[in-house]
Amino acid sequence: MSRSARRGGLRFCSLASSSRHGSSYVVQAAGTTVLVDCGVRLRRTERCLRYLGIRPGEIDAIFLSHEHRDHCRGLHIKYPLHIRHGIDALYSSRQTWHSLGLSPSPPYRSITAERPVRVGALQVSALLTSHDAAEPYGFIFRTAAESLGLITDLGTVPPDLCSTLHGVDHLVLESNHDVQMEMDSGRPPHLVDRILGQYGHLSNEQAGRALVNIAGPRTSAVLLAHLSTECNTPDLALSTCQRHLARAGKQCAMRVAPPGSPSEWMGRDLRRTEVMDQ
Repeated sequence: MSRSARRGGLRFCSLASSSRHGSSYVVQAAGTTVLVDCGVRLRRTERCLRYLGIRPGEIDAIFLSHEHRDHCRGLHIKYPLHIRHGIDALYSSRQTWHSLGLSPSPPYRSITAERPVRVGALQVSALLTSHDAAEPYGFIFRTAAESLGLITDLGTVPPDLCSTLHGVDHLVLESNHDVQMEMDSGRPPHLVDRILGQYGHLSNEQAGRALVNIAGPRTSAVLLAHLSTECNTPDLALSTCQRHLARAGKQCAMRVAPPGSPSEWMGRDLRRTEVMDQ
């Protein structure tokens, strides 16, 4: 286990973050480990967790944002991650679970936007988002000292969502596409319209404007997530979001989640943390 985990500070990373490879994120604090989404294939998830020094059986809970396959692929197999490794808490909205066609029995547990839940050292609040799914959620993870907002797959960031997220210490935020690249992509018109629509995905410009409204004096680490592998680039997402923050007189450390491999651990000081130190 890394020194950061032993100190108990909140830290987070992505296992993968794209429609093509699936999406999954790890949040840790003071001996508590949770997974957000399980859209990465099971074997790859297990390899990524081992790379990060985590045994799958150490995961205390899985939180599902919505039912789209790139966020829940790991549930659609005979022995999914939570059964294979004895993870006894799996949270989502009732409509998300219903859309998956799974039985609402243990280990499933409902979470609502009105009532936070506690998993070990983490208090978890669900936030309703704007996406073409049954009842999609983003999440805020809180410890006594820190907070992390994790919001991907949404077509717009309304003022009330920005207000709820304002001043979080850390943020995972979608920066999916560049609008011109999307329009020039040659994709079917219905797909382009979906992505650019109110219930689609955030552009770099939308992400940048949202960051201006969310970032506060304590906001220190931002991970841009769910980038399109065809209609965006890491440099373009970073430069666009950084430009918006600079114009507003704000700054924070920022990185991009790789589409198909684990990111570095991130936390308050954004330093590279050791995967293992023995």
